[in-house]
Amino acid sequence: MLDRRSSFVLCLAVSGLLGDLVAQRTWTVESNGTGDFLDIQPAVQTAAEGDRIVVGRGAFSPFVVDGKSLTLVGARVFQSGVTPGGTESIVVRNLAAHQRVALIDPFAFQSRTPRANLLLENCAGTVWIEGLFSDSYGATALMIDNCADVVLSDCFLQTNAGRADANGDAESQPGMAVRDATVHAYDCSFRGSHSVLQGPNFPVNSGPVAGGHGIDAVDARLVLRGGRADGGSGSGVASGTCVLSGAGGDGIRLDTRGGTAPELTLQDVAMAGGAAGYFTCGSGASPGQDVRVLAGTSRVLPGMPRLLTAPGLLDAPGELDVDLSGVSGESVVVIVALPGATMPLAGSVLHVTAPSLTLGSVVVGATRTASLQVTVPVVPVALPTLALQAAFVDTRGRFELSNPGALVIR
Repeated sequence: MLDRRSSFVLCLAVSGLLGDLVAQRTWTVESNGTGDFLDIQPAVQTAAEGDRIVVGRGAFSPFVVDGKSLTLVGARVFQSGVTPGGTESIVVRNLAAHQRVALIDPFAFQSRTPRANLLLENCAGTVWIEGLFSDSYGATALMIDNCADVVLSDCFLQTNAGRADANGDAESQPGMAVRDATVHAYDCSFRGSHSVLQGPNFPVNSGPVAGGHGIDAVDARLVLRGGRADGGSGSGVASGTCVLSGAGGDGIRLDTRGGTAPELTLQDVAMAGGAAGYFTCGSGASPGQDVRVLAGTSRVLPGMPRLLTAPGLLDAPGELDVDLSGVSGESVVVIVALPGATMPLAGSVLHVTAPSLTLGSVVVGATRTASLQVTVPVVPVALPTLALQAAFVDTRGRFELSNPGALVIR
């Protein structure tokens, strides 16, 4: 814990940022009627460019953010009922290059057959998603299509089941599908499907069910630091006196359709292909591979990712607790700034932009962890969404940057 100087540092930081920021409004969504809105979509439609939406307890209807900079905290969408069709739980689309959307601690569940549980499409601007839990049956947990800059931190993407088409052919679904997009993921988990969605209104699969890939990337640029990617296991199906097996999904699959050459960068990522399904006749299907590069290039970075964890929402006055993980003995400097487009910097990646100020510093201990506590004063005006990022510096002066963390102070 830091002493009173921490509060003074943050006061200076806030004061230094105020001159360049425009006051933004924070809207609230509460299912019990105590907020500004009862559901998320009306709040999204009413909010101005750059506003924040804080969602209270409960489950809410699907919503779409279309061409608007917003920060949403705690959005939870629950679509029950095993029925064909349906809409995506959360959609972000059509962001211009200067626009930003941050989803902090969202939850999404669906058991229908839309394109995806979460869908990001046609975004030239930046999308940050932190602390997501996406639990999906019948559609990929997250689809990213034609997006220039997507940053995922501490996300769990689970696609439990694929679906069968009208002919009964099974269609496996990945944990994350990426098409013509750039994605940076920090400490995220991706799991492909291991069965097909079944119910009275769904076609019955007539053949073996292959496992879904943990990540299925086409013409994409992926940088994964920490976390894991698991292919789903295949499933068998009875055919006469035999049981035929489905192939296991790959942990990560990289391919092209003739677009931008795909690229995959990995740092300390656990990967596992799915097992093939049970069979009684023939040689059976093949298990998935940990990584399958059908097109493009892949590389592995040495070392471990540097990670930052902090609350996305803080009521002032209060204490901001920042948890850090890195290499023992490294010095860490935590900065507060504005969210920015992802930029390479000396072999690392910067996710924030000016103006920026230092919140404090700490040294990583023997357990490879450190913590920083900063007192947040009452802020005299409404602030837009801020961003945290940490720089880890070793004894030789080499540095690595952490994942970013969005921060809403109200």
